[in-house]
Amino acid sequence: MNQKGKPTIGYINKNAVATPNQAKIVKAPYVSQYVPVKTPWGCAGASMSMLLGSQGQKITASFLKKVQDNLPMQPTKGGQKGNVYTGVGFGYVISPGALAKYARTFKTGKNVINISSKKLTLDDIRMYVQGGKPVLYYGFSSYQKPGDNVRNHCKVIVGYEKGKFLVYDPLYYSKHDGAGTGGKNMNYDHGAISWLPKATIQHEFCHKAITIK
Repeated sequence: MNQKGKPTIGYINKNAVATPNQAKIVKAPYVSQYVPVKTPWGCAGASMSMLLGSQGQKITASFLKKVQDNLPMQPTKGGQKGNVYTGVGFGYVISPGALAKYARTFKTGKNVINISSKKLTLDDIRMYVQGGKPVLYYGFSSYQKPGDNVRNHCKVIVGYEKGKFLVYDPLYYSKHDGAGTGGKNMNYDHGAISWLPKATIQHEFCHKAITIK
């Protein structure tokens, strides 16, 4: 922690590998925001569940429903604007700070932290992953429209190897769904599970992320 009591980027990685090219895949479950609980606007809850799953949380339909039913919403500070099931009133997803706070209400989420910072880089995220910590980040979805630059979608990075990141995108019905089976914006419709070059993620990266300390 720094003097202000906030997590210092890289702090948890003091025992991580020293070489930038060290490959690592973190054991985490893929969670769809459609199956078994259909929440087309519930990417944050589904992605958060992947983090909790990496800490031993059993992923069941009842658990996922609990996560989505209790996701902090406006007017709660940082809460999501819009129904996760129907999209009614949707404006934006829950903020990373509020999502991390929500994650900590679960037994397996006690160590979830918000690492969002203008100084946060993909190299920082690589270090977290190399240290065995999956990272939930905010970016674009396969339904992104031209001119829409708002990062309203959450995904999870669970691996790194040779300059590429392993990304779990909850916006698919199955972990087997490949590129082009989502919203058809091929800049981001990479499939449920994909290895993406650093440059591809950098294009959508907005320095907002949560992980596990």
